[in-house]
Amino acid sequence: MTRRVWPLILALLAVGGCLPEDGSLATVSSSLFDTAPEKTPAGRLIHAPASEEAAKRVLQVGGKILVSNPNIGVRPVFSTIGAPWEEIFHQDDKAVFITEGLVRECRTDGQLAAVLCHELGKMEAERHERAAPPPDHGPPMAVPVGTDYGGAFGPPDGTRAMELAVYERKRLKQQEAAAAPLDPDAIAQALLDKAGGNPADWQAVVPLLRAADEHMEFEKPTPK
Repeated sequence: MTRRVWPLILALLAVGGCLPEDGSLATVSSSLFDTAPEKTPAGRLIHAPASEEAAKRVLQVGGKILVSNPNIGVRPVFSTIGAPWEEIFHQDDKAVFITEGLVRECRTDGQLAAVLCHELGKMEAERHERAAPPPDHGPPMAVPVGTDYGGAFGPPDGTRAMELAVYERKRLKQQEAAAAPLDPDAIAQALLDKAGGNPADWQAVVPLLRAADEHMEFEKPTPK
């Protein structure tokens, strides 16, 4: 049955002018279907890949920032999305996503570095917050050994006193860490400074970052 149908189909295509003159079958490029945004089963918007020029620029500038700041606690990958609007966001401490529209609005690499540093600053502050110590549950329980009794200076072997001293040092350290959350903007400016940026770059991208905050097409889940 199949062998009979295929010759008929090819003959109809040839009559209608759908086949190339050399008789070979033409293939349709999948890129024709990659240009329109669509929703994935998870409810997120996807878009065509960014241009090679924009993607390479982001990788070069982002790589320079990380190389210039070896002590930063996050080492994300940088991905460029082929969308015309301004948007930037991150996924945990694994990846930074930026749209080609925002990349093109950055007139210089210094401005692009400032935008990326702004996102890295937020990532580092969040990482520091996640690494905060657990709540204090009090000193360790005292466990007397045998029939030993302490005198005026505490337990005879001093073990309990040492445990309490260690606990107190740890508690004070946890309090200091909890009382000093990191400022994302301060982190971002420090990262930019080490990467060779300047205050003018930071000031120039303020309106771009404000515009990016108004676009959350990719970052937020699509309502069901």
